[in-house]
Amino acid sequence: MIFKSNGFNLIELLITLSIISILMAMSYPLYQHHFIEERRLEAAHALMQLSLAMEKYQFENNTYVGATLNQLKMEEYIAKNNYRLMILKATSEDYLLAALPLGTQALEDNDCGTLQLNSRGEKSVTGINKAEACW
Repeated sequence: MIFKSNGFNLIELLITLSIISILMAMSYPLYQHHFIEERRLEAAHALMQLSLAMEKYQFENNTYVGATLNQLKMEEYIAKNNYRLMILKATSEDYLLAALPLGTQALEDNDCGTLQLNSRGEKSVTGINKAEACW
């Protein structure tokens, strides 16, 4: 007597689940890396916007001193609260802006660290990567 099977047996199901698990394990880090880069680019864009706002403030007040994120109508926490915008230095002639990574972004993006932009348009990072790779 020969039995005819209409479904999957346990071995076939386990092999299929194993293959799916291996593929997910390989693709998940790439997926996470994409989000890390996306948030970093959003922070870089926000720094550029803040730089423009600082230039407008300087044009209207003839100094960078006294500029705050609130006055410039800029959000302090950006990129879904993964970065914090800061004005590190503001003098009559120049400024230094920063986007500080927070939470998981700070833990997983050690290569770039804090993004910085000064009044001369020079971009830098506090991580081990070069600025060009992070911006």
